[in-house]
Amino acid sequence: MHVFLVSLLMVAGKMFPVCCYKNEVTLKTRLALSLGMCPRGEVGAGVIVISIAFGICGQCITIAVMCLALNLIMSSGFIMAVKHLAMGEDGEEDEDGIKWGERKTSGSGSSAGSRVEAGDNIL
Repeated sequence: MHVFLVSLLMVAGKMFPVCCYKNEVTLKTRLALSLGMCPRGEVGAGVIVISIAFGICGQCITIAVMCLALNLIMSSGFIMAVKHLAMGEDGEEDEDGIKWGERKTSGSGSSAGSRVEAGDNIL
């Protein structure tokens, strides 16, 4: 029961971006961003190792290790959910109508895109 609750809190904590950027992007995009952060397990592993080094032991370490393992097992599901949220209905475009590998041009507000090449700075 503890493992389930701690795992639920781990995922819920990473859902914070869903509450932010409401004017900039859609809920679907914010949810995809939040779920994309869920497979991250190296931080949890680092905290467990540091805790053990400081002499913390017992049931809390066992629960933390089991939660980390469960989070890593669920990584595939998180990745598939992000992929599903990122793809549009035709499986190629996102909801803004931008095909993967294209970007909007700045200026007149045209939605025509140009192909992103390797080495382009798109940020």
